[in-house]
Amino acid sequence: MELNQQKALLLARNIKEFVDIVKNGKNHPFGQMSNPEKLYRLTLIVEEFRIGTIADELLRVNTYTWDEQASRILIERFKTAFIHISEYVQNNYNDLFFFSARIYTLEHDCRLFPPTE
Repeated sequence: MELNQQKALLLARNIKEFVDIVKNGKNHPFGQMSNPEKLYRLTLIVEEFRIGTIADELLRVNTYTWDEQASRILIERFKTAFIHISEYVQNNYNDLFFFSARIYTLEHDCRLFPPTE
């Protein structure tokens, strides 16, 4: 398995886990400490950018072979959406501190794919 394929699969799995945590935030013990209105807004932002769909598609594209073109498109879409998500969490850090660890992990994973020119 190619290294870039493994990195794309890692990113896709981490995205899916982040989406699951956001969607089930009310049921999680730490999510209950978050402000429900801001948590709902975060859920809407994640759904608006269709982050879950991007993760599913990235997993599908790279499960068996590395498709560089499709992967780069999906990763760039995620990076664009992720800028808004991370900014929202940073602006509301006191209410959404629970998500900051996942944000940090996803930022690190995004740095594994330098921008293409």
